[in-house]
Amino acid sequence: LRMSLFNRKVQFTSAIFYNDYKNLQVTKTGYSGLPFVLFNAGSAETYGAELAIDWRVSSVLTIQANVGYLKAKYKDFSCLGNGTFCIPELQVPAFNSSGNTLVQSPEWQGGISALLDVPVTDNWNFEAGALFSFSSKFFPDDENKPRNPPAGQTCFAIGGCGLPQKAYGLLNLRAGVRTANDRIGFYVSARNGFNKFYHAFGTSSNTAIYQIPGAPRIISGQNVLKY
Repeated sequence: LRMSLFNRKVQFTSAIFYNDYKNLQVTKTGYSGLPFVLFNAGSAETYGAELAIDWRVSSVLTIQANVGYLKAKYKDFSCLGNGTFCIPELQVPAFNSSGNTLVQSPEWQGGISALLDVPVTDNWNFEAGALFSFSSKFFPDDENKPRNPPAGQTCFAIGGCGLPQKAYGLLNLRAGVRTANDRIGFYVSARNGFNKFYHAFGTSSNTAIYQIPGAPRIISGQNVLKY
């Protein structure tokens, strides 16, 4: 759905979606030295909505914002085996992930950005932009293992703990000058301006938790020349 208001200065875009999966491929871990065992999850579903707004505040300022809601879960995904191992020969632990949230599937995501483009002379423009994005909590494993065990229990007793990524936000900044014909530009930018530590990806095995951190603060310069 698209809609324009105020002589096209404000534009809305929205969408809703639903996906039904059969035999969704998921990797599990087995004995030490066997990092991946491929499974077909019986069934899973995702549904949600997205909304975006583009507001041309003035001839030099534009503000954009978007938000997305996602519900993603396994409807039927379990392998109980002998109660201890799903596949004893490969030492894949028994599991029941039915009803759990899919891997790397935050419930909420969104962002807001502002772009300033101001002529300072007849031949040069000053540009500045800021983007703040956010993500709610998500799980790196299909068993949705908690960070800490329930009171009175141990991680071993509950089949292991995990490291779900907490909600986080990132700020990216960019500023510079360019020629009015957009052929030459000089910019400096900062990604992850607050130097936020977060995990971009992760998974877990019987004996370890694997986490890949997101990029730290990166400050860089850029020269642009278009022919």
